[in-house]
Amino acid sequence: MNAAQRQTHENNKREAYDGMRAYHQSEIAHKGHAVEMLKAILSASILVYGGLFGLVLSQQITLNLIQMAAVLTILINSAIAYSIANITNIKIKNDNIRYCIYYFEYRKERELLGLDADLLEAGFKSESQRINELNSGKTDKPIQEICKSLSNSDSGHKYTQNILIHFAFMTTVVCIIGTLGLFALSFSQ
Repeated sequence: MNAAQRQTHENNKREAYDGMRAYHQSEIAHKGHAVEMLKAILSASILVYGGLFGLVLSQQITLNLIQMAAVLTILINSAIAYSIANITNIKIKNDNIRYCIYYFEYRKERELLGLDADLLEAGFKSESQRINELNSGKTDKPIQEICKSLSNSDSGHKYTQNILIHFAFMTTVVCIIGTLGLFALSFSQ
């Protein structure tokens, strides 16, 4: 490999690494935005139920209307929370697939540049090397397909997706508790 070819591979390696970082940062940002929206929905739910409890205690509105509002709050807030979590999870999965594609480009450039040879000779096998060995010989399978299957395995982005789903579930649980409390309070009136 001459100097110009080496420089081209170095530049491609850097570009692939930058692509990996960009998609990783995108995943982090989307998760953060989703958590902020879910926190707002959770806070709004608590405020709505607080208002409904106040209306029950003040007896300024019919109990049927309050119960209907409580049930609607469960349905609307749960639907919004799960929509946010699911849409964000789709975006995170797609970011992870793009990250993986850049990862394979990055690993290939490292291989072409011989950057891992010393590590392998010293007996060090990284997680990256394990993934490469696992997928070697699958050249008939497009990288995007390999990345889609890898994105279904347990990795960091899967834990992020689970956090979002559990946060949405927690919002639903808070709404259920609020509704049950309102029903209990209205029956005791």
